[in-house]
Amino acid sequence: SEIRKKQNGRIGIEWRLNEQKAGIVALDIDNNADKLIAVRSGLGEYIPLEPLQKLYKANGPVEAVIMGYQATMSLITTAYQTLQSAVSGQVHPKNFMGPIGIVTASYTIVSARPFIHYVHFIGLINAFIAVFNLLPLLPFDGGHIVFMLIEKIKGSAVSERIQLVATNIGWILVGTLFLYVTFNDIIRNFITKSF
Repeated sequence: SEIRKKQNGRIGIEWRLNEQKAGIVALDIDNNADKLIAVRSGLGEYIPLEPLQKLYKANGPVEAVIMGYQATMSLITTAYQTLQSAVSGQVHPKNFMGPIGIVTASYTIVSARPFIHYVHFIGLINAFIAVFNLLPLLPFDGGHIVFMLIEKIKGSAVSERIQLVATNIGWILVGTLFLYVTFNDIIRNFITKSF
């Protein structure tokens, strides 16, 4: 809320680690035309905080399965919330990654972080694939489910022509999205980094 009050200004965030270590971080606020807020550090200092880590340990195979289920549902929920935020305009589509971005991020994670971070990243990608697969477009399983429900309610199959048109529209949308995220990956990982 404090960030939204500042229109194209600067705010300071005070932090304290202990009695000796404290400071203020300056953040520049930039409200762009898409009504998204971009925050970047400007003439501020590094906050020396360690990443929050939590150890998960199961006491048996049943508890391990339950923990795995809960972690999977958390990833799927994150994927749905991100997709919802993208549709509502809270997350800019430029933030999505395509194949090039996934390979680049994978390399960065594997080279700079413990392997478990990469496992989590792969799980998140699989959750996004599962969510996309249930979209009500015909190339995906979600589209087939919609057409089967229509067939069940209607009592007869939807005409092949309508199915073909819906499938072509779906493939055009998927292809457009693929080209868009790949283009953004190239800009973000090759062109921007070269300047």
